[in-house]
Amino acid sequence: MQIEYHNDEFWKNYMTRWFGADLIDKWYKHVEVTTIDSVKGPISVEIYRAAEPSKPTLVFSHGIAGYSRLLLPFIMPILEKCYNVVSPDLEGFGYNTRRKGDFCWDEHLENLRDTVAYARKLFKGKVFLGGGSKHNKKHP
Repeated sequence: MQIEYHNDEFWKNYMTRWFGADLIDKWYKHVEVTTIDSVKGPISVEIYRAAEPSKPTLVFSHGIAGYSRLLLPFIMPILEKCYNVVSPDLEGFGYNTRRKGDFCWDEHLENLRDTVAYARKLFKGKVFLGGGSKHNKKHP
């Protein structure tokens, strides 16, 4: 695989290889990147606004092997169904400025609580919490 993008744009290598450059174009068109205060300091949050602020909002969180922007292939279809989406980079991941991988579960819970509170202030509709993660537990 040719590495075309580096540093803060490294995520674009994943998108172009597996999902196409169109997804990156949609990201630029729809995203607002900001920070909110949380337990150890500011965390990066991406906001995707539906046409109406009164529509439901999904706080969509990554698991322990990613960050908000890698959820883009899931976020765009949710946005296209007219839901608002707020997606945080949890402590120790993504575009947060502190050390990568340095977190405890309670901090992630606080990050999610703070993100839900932020979403409730930002939008008027119901707020739901969901996420994506991979686990290796085998089911019988």
